[in-house]
Amino acid sequence: MPTPNTRIVINAQAGTALSLGAERLRDMLNCLPDDRFDYRIVEPDTLVEELTNAFENPAIQSIVVGGGDGTISQAASLAMKHDKTLGVLPLGTMNLFARAVSMPLDIAEAVAALPAAQRSHVDVGTVNGRIFLNHVSVGLHPRFVAIRDKLPRSGRASKIFAGVKEFARLLGRARPLNLQVEGDFPPFRNDAVLAIVFVNPIPDQLGKMPVSPDQDAGKLALYMSDAEHALELIRMAASAALGYWNSSPHMERWVSRRVEVKGETGLHVSIDGELTKVWGPVSCTISPLALRVLRPG
Repeated sequence: MPTPNTRIVINAQAGTALSLGAERLRDMLNCLPDDRFDYRIVEPDTLVEELTNAFENPAIQSIVVGGGDGTISQAASLAMKHDKTLGVLPLGTMNLFARAVSMPLDIAEAVAALPAAQRSHVDVGTVNGRIFLNHVSVGLHPRFVAIRDKLPRSGRASKIFAGVKEFARLLGRARPLNLQVEGDFPPFRNDAVLAIVFVNPIPDQLGKMPVSPDQDAGKLALYMSDAEHALELIRMAASAALGYWNSSPHMERWVSRRVEVKGETGLHVSIDGELTKVWGPVSCTISPLALRVLRPG
């Protein structure tokens, strides 16, 4: 029997994986052709090692990763380093990259789509030397991510509902940051409660998550909000949540191949949902069509 050239690596503690259970996941994965696919369901403490082994294995050409956006972002870096193809199963909370490459959000449908998936290329961002696939943010959003990460593990729907309640509380405590911004536009300063850089501009679409459906425009999109009062914050947040980032009140947009954001002190930053602290500039660039991915056929 030929050696499978596609490895599936799943984070056993990803939200949807926990909801489904390992046995049900295995039932779905066992339906894939075993001459092309094999899989590993692993705990978080061995996930990086398992991914590294898969990407370094010369017999494996494609690695499909099941987990949240932070895990997918880590895998993208390995895929680019080893010139491998990255696939994704939507097992996280938001599944932004899975949406960007049009992977079905129903896990059974996503698994069934893998045998006919086609290879294509997408843009990726780099922030201070680190890959990101969807966003880099400062201000209000990283504070929300910090709160969200402390919420009890539960199903995706209940986690989102709890997150919305906590976000509403956070709006009442939002404070602007004095930010210095540079890019392919005149430099400026802005007192902003939120600055978020996306890989490619986001279309306004009712009910859609903030992702570009093509991921090949070769640009970054910077969105900043100077909302100050509670009502302004609520209007801005509600409009963005409905899918209208470009027409959201108290929100401005700049499109550029590079964006640098610098605060008066260190900045708490969210990179594809993973938190970090940055001292000095947050420097973002775009790498057009740098990542090879699997899309549903």
